[in-house]
This record gives sequence, structure tokens and C-alpha cells, in this order.
Amino acid sequence: MPDRSKIRWSQLKVGLVALAAIAIAVTLIFLMTSSKGLLRHNVPLRTYMDDASAMQEGTPVRLNGITIGYVDSLRLTNSPDPKRAVQFTLMVDEDSLKDIPVDSHTGIAASNLLGDKFINITKGLSEQRVRAGDELPSLQAQDIPQLMSQMAGLLQSFQGIVGRVDGLLVGVDEGKGNLGLFLKDRELYDRLNGIASQGQQLLTDVRTGHGTLSRLIYDDSLYEQFQGPLRRLDSILTALDTGKGTAGKVLKDPALFDEAAQTLTQLQGLVTDLNSGKGTAGKLLKDERLHERASELVALRWDQVDLEAGRLQVVRRKGSDDSIQPLSGIEMRALRKLRRDQPAGLRHVFVSERGAPFTTNGFFKMLSRAAESIGMA
Repeated sequence: MPDRSKIRWSQLKVGLVALAAIAIAVTLIFLMTSSKGLLRHNVPLRTYMDDASAMQEGTPVRLNGITIGYVDSLRLTNSPDPKRAVQFTLMVDEDSLKDIPVDSHTGIAASNLLGDKFINITKGLSEQRVRAGDELPSLQAQDIPQLMSQMAGLLQSFQGIVGRVDGLLVGVDEGKGNLGLFLKDRELYDRLNGIASQGQQLLTDVRTGHGTLSRLIYDDSLYEQFQGPLRRLDSILTALDTGKGTAGKVLKDPALFDEAAQTLTQLQGLVTDLNSGKGTAGKLLKDERLHERASELVALRWDQVDLEAGRLQVVRRKGSDDSIQPLSGIEMRALRKLRRDQPAGLRHVFVSERGAPFTTNGFFKMLSRAAESIGMA
């Protein structure tokens, strides 16, 4: 019969071996599943965000999607800056510091739609690398529920648009509106079909040689009739371009151009002299005294003219007394002829075609029109 003490010792050894195996298995599982590790040398980095987004200690930290550490701790900072409300202490593998530029930034990311979140470090472009204990700036990212809540308004607006489009399609299907009538109205369809038939008949007539349009397309004689005026027009333009004919000389002969320019220069000088009061016409337009004498002449009446005595009484408008002026023989003959040609009973010597007396303004308007007709005004 075996010794009882040996049996107990054997059972104890089996139990110790089982406990050791369990401990080894737990350690291996921990090493394989934990981001902390037992043999790694981790160093801290800090970052700040406005919200923890329900993350906990031990949350993975990844560099461009590759796990390099974990969240060691997080706490409220009581900072007045809302973007620094929560401090994250990140423990990352010391060997990974050489891969993190100082202008890298952190953010909360999710591996799937169910909300498994982690801290992701996005690499920057700087040549300088971070050191243990440095702070990384963060991007304030929104999680999926926040994005969905913001999209609610957009989805509601889109739903309204879909509703209006559906109503429009229902109206079209019922034959309402212009589009509905176009698609559903049988009469409109028949009209369009008739127009298409007439168009087809027109094309048939054109192809078979009927009508003016067919002759225009297929008849060479009608084409030649059109070509004749075009050729004549082309010859006229060619003659103009080569300086032939009066119009061609006007366009091409520099002597005619110089003469026209000289004439315009002379007219311009004449107008300048008129505006400056030079010459008889200029004095008539600009001299106030001559203007008054012309006004007195325009207002002359037959009772001021004594054809028997050969004199007339000049009624001064202003500046001097009335006077008696003798008439020359030519003036006497002109006034007698004017008297014979005028209807009886007119008081004024100078009247318009309608028999109304001339006014001073009318007289000078007549002078202006005369000047315009010869290009002086």
C-alpha cells in the first residue's frame, strides 16, 4: 500500500504545476492582448481636448493607424480654455518617438460604426521629433452621434425636396401642368404627330423636286441667278478696293482726301471767325449793336415807310432816339415790289409765308438754319 505522505506530495506537485501553467497562460494572454506590455519601455506624451468622448484608461494610441501605446490617464484640467478641458496622458513606445514629428496632432478616431474609439496621432512634416513629456496639439473631432444630429436638419430638408418632387411627378402622371399635358394630352400628341407628318411630306417634296425650296437646293439655274448678283457685288467691292470709279477714288485717292481735309479745315476756320465775331456774318451774330439794328429792321411796319418821299422812320429799340433815313433807288424799287406781292392789309414789311410778322428770334433761327445748310454751324 503506497505511503500516504507520498500521495499527498504527488498531489501537491500536480497542483503546483497546474497553478504555474495557469499563471504562464494568463501572462501570455496579457502580453498578447494588452497594449501596455511588460517588457516595453514607454514614455509619456500629453494632449488636451474639449471632451473625453467616453474613453477610458488603456485605450489604444496609434500612429497613423499603427498601435504604439495606450492612454495612461485622463483628467479634468479646470482650464478656462474649452479646448483644453481634458488632459490625456499617453504612454507610447520610446522607440516610436523618432517617428513622431513635433507638428503632429492627435485626434479621437473610431475603428468602426459601433464606437470602438482610440487616440490617433497623425504625422506632421517637420524634421524635428518629439521628446518624452512633450505636448501634442489636438484636432477637435466630432463623433458619429454628433455628426448624425447635425445631419438631421439636412436630411429633413432633403425629405422635403423629395416630397415636392414626388408631388410634381404625381401631377405629371395625372396630366396636370404643362409637362403633364405634354405627356398625357391626346390632342397635343395628335398635333405633334400631324406636324411631324407635314414635315415628312415637306422633306419628300424637297427630295422629289417640288416647290421653291427644292428648286433652291437642286436647280442649278436658280443657283446661278443668286451667283450673278454676288459676282457683281464682288466686282464692285474689287473696284472700290483698287480705286476705280468715283467711290473708289474717294476711298483710295489721297489727293481727294487731302482736299476734303483742307475744306474741313477752312470750314473750321470760318466757324471760328463767326464765333469770334469777325467779318460781316460774325458781327451780325456777335455784335449787340448790329443785333439791335437787325431787330429794328425785322419789326419795320408799312406806316414807317414813305414811298412817295423816299424815306422811312426808324424806331429805335433802345439807346437812341427815332430817326428818319433816306431810301436809295434800289431800296425804293425793292420795297415797291414787296408791297405789290404782299396781300393787302398787312402791317409789317417782313412777314412769313403764313402772313405772320417776323420776330427777332425767328430771324436769327433762319440765319442759323442757313448757316447749318452750308456747314458753318
